[in-house]
Amino acid sequence: MEQSDEPNGFLRTADKNWILGETDYDHQSTRSQRKREIREHFKAAMEDFSLLMNHWDRDQLQMAFEELRHSEGSSTRDPTDIDNVMNANKDPEEWEGNHAVECVRNMVALSYIGLSQIDADLASPEAVAHQALEFHRATRRGIRDGKKEFGQAPEAVLLASNVPLWELPSPEEFTKQIDYDDVGEKNDIHQAREGTPDYYISKDVAGGDYYANAIASIGQRLYSRKRKANVSLSEFHLQQ
Repeated sequence: MEQSDEPNGFLRTADKNWILGETDYDHQSTRSQRKREIREHFKAAMEDFSLLMNHWDRDQLQMAFEELRHSEGSSTRDPTDIDNVMNANKDPEEWEGNHAVECVRNMVALSYIGLSQIDADLASPEAVAHQALEFHRATRRGIRDGKKEFGQAPEAVLLASNVPLWELPSPEEFTKQIDYDDVGEKNDIHQAREGTPDYYISKDVAGGDYYANAIASIGQRLYSRKRKANVSLSEFHLQQ
């Protein structure tokens, strides 16, 4: 197989060939080792971003993005093309513009998928809500950290979206995973409130309640952030 002249990132040529399905291994142990090595490379690369954020010269960062924008094979378009897109009543969101945008887009998508696939901690609905909002929290903090470099760092950043920026297990999944102690606790609360010592809720009902409580906790957290962000937004406008 021909070797590419392009420099490798954290993925070596053998890793890329495996992911693309261009290489296979006869032994399961070899396949498992390749998967493990790719995971280790990925984790190390993600951790390197902390070093780059805190210590990398920003002129080098700018140069890297400029080179990425104009890299070979990039679908860079002339900036004036956006006028043609708008005049043709096409969606400007489909006008990627350059390779750097596409790369960042894939990083965002992988981050969302990765954080959303982590097994939920069912210690409490509040714990589920906190974990479900990890991508939301990382994005807000990342934007705030970036704004600091331009002298504009609000205390809170508000993310407006037409879709939930989180994923939750379904009520059925909660029902499967919920601990029987949680069901017993809900029975105790209901019996004490209603004065019905013989009443027992089903595990399905307990799972549905758990899901509803997690959604409510997410709503409370986002509402609190919205109020904080609105105050910061007002202060920002007063400074203009």
